[in-house]
Amino acid sequence: MRQNNIYEYLQNEDTFSNNLLLVCKNDKEAIKTAHTATFLNYKSFVLPDLRLSYGDDLRSFQLEIYELIEALHGYFNSDGKKVLISPIRTLLIPLPKEEFFPTIEIEFASTIKIAELKDKLYYWGYSFVDIVTQKGEVSFRGDIIDIYPLGGDKSYRISLFDEDVESIREFLVDTQKSINND
Repeated sequence: MRQNNIYEYLQNEDTFSNNLLLVCKNDKEAIKTAHTATFLNYKSFVLPDLRLSYGDDLRSFQLEIYELIEALHGYFNSDGKKVLISPIRTLLIPLPKEEFFPTIEIEFASTIKIAELKDKLYYWGYSFVDIVTQKGEVSFRGDIIDIYPLGGDKSYRISLFDEDVESIREFLVDTQKSINND
């Protein structure tokens, strides 16, 4: 696909609704298309080029799967002019529907049922670890919950008093130290 063709197509807003999917040959073409869409004030969400096949061990594709989840979550929760851009190989794999991307909001002084939270995070594909070091990991240590959300740029430490949220702080995964945001 040539960028001028994408530009011309995206300028003609009468031809499509808010849900737009552009299919590209590969990830390089997808990135070029995303730059063109961003130039026209579209929120661009690019799916990774998943090169997996039936029977593959998905652990080796963990980074690509997290990128896929982040892009789909962002697309489904975005308002306004948006476009989902994907290499054709990725679309050959069944993708999750919008209803499979719920979110949880945890606020100060709210009550958390720990067993239910663990079940949800497990169902959503989080890895339960002792020390959180990357996206998609969570750690439960007594009254402290460390989590690095899939769609987030920051990791969080939640301190509990019984089942009530006592504090929510960011922490650095490198040092495991909390950042005081009081």
